[in-house]
Amino acid sequence: MIATAVLAGLGLLLSVAGGVVVHELLHVLVLRSGGVRCSLVLRRVRGERGGFHTLVSGSWASVEMESIPADCSNWRLRGASMAPMAMLVPVGAYAWAVTSGQVTGSLFGSMVVMGWMACALPSPADFSVVWYTDEARELVAERD
Repeated sequence: MIATAVLAGLGLLLSVAGGVVVHELLHVLVLRSGGVRCSLVLRRVRGERGGFHTLVSGSWASVEMESIPADCSNWRLRGASMAPMAMLVPVGAYAWAVTSGQVTGSLFGSMVVMGWMACALPSPADFSVVWYTDEARELVAERD
């Protein structure tokens, strides 16, 4: 029983770690398809501290937009901010497989799915781009 719980916890940790990177890569994929120059930054350290403090308070991965072409529509930027919701598609397939009896649910599978689903949710920063696209565009232009 303890081994099952440890394995489930490990599955949760790995699915969150991988899910965060996939979340940000989906942003990059949509942005670059619109001609936006951007980069994926892994494990940004905030402040002087390191170790556990950085792990729980820092950003594991983030996207930094470098320039937005004038012909890139605000809807593309909004779509890029909501793109990680596409991560829910495999979760739906898994849910169908479990409910139809094709696959037996397990604690490990449940934890992996929960971690993945948590990463599919848009962050507050993602929502701010949806509602304040013009301001986001101005901020990127100021950095240029």
